[in-house]
Amino acid sequence: MQIFINAFLLVLLVLVFVQDLKHRAIHISLPILISALGVYLFFSSGMGLKVLVYNIVFLSLTFGGLFIYISIKNRKATNLLHSVGLGDFLFFASMAPFFSTENFILFFITGMLFTIIVHTLLTMVPNYVELVPLAGLMALFMFMVKVSFLFFKMDLFKTTFI
Repeated sequence: MQIFINAFLLVLLVLVFVQDLKHRAIHISLPILISALGVYLFFSSGMGLKVLVYNIVFLSLTFGGLFIYISIKNRKATNLLHSVGLGDFLFFASMAPFFSTENFILFFITGMLFTIIVHTLLTMVPNYVELVPLAGLMALFMFMVKVSFLFFKMDLFKTTFI
């Protein structure tokens, strides 16, 4: 069962990457399906609900800080959806059940660095659209993380890197 779930997750991550890179949008069913798989894996690994709540609080604080920053920069309250797509928010929320809190914060930060580097390289390609495919690049990063963890037989919930 775990092999099927992980294979299905990898397929969904590839779909998010391709859709976001091609259309700068993802279908709403993708983060919902990813969330469902994540919640199943989360609770089957024995993690407590408190970890999931902490991950969502981390995302809320991060996006709350982004809202404050953008509002100060624009000198008025600004809708975050004008800066970050709804698919990006949903994708980040769908990633929350896949990690312990420490690993989720590490995934978020390193994934953002990965996104900055890859986007910078992609801007050198002719006819590349300037919008950042954040969910897609984070899906690619999660794909690489998941494959490496499966290869080395490590657990995203219990292995701590911080």
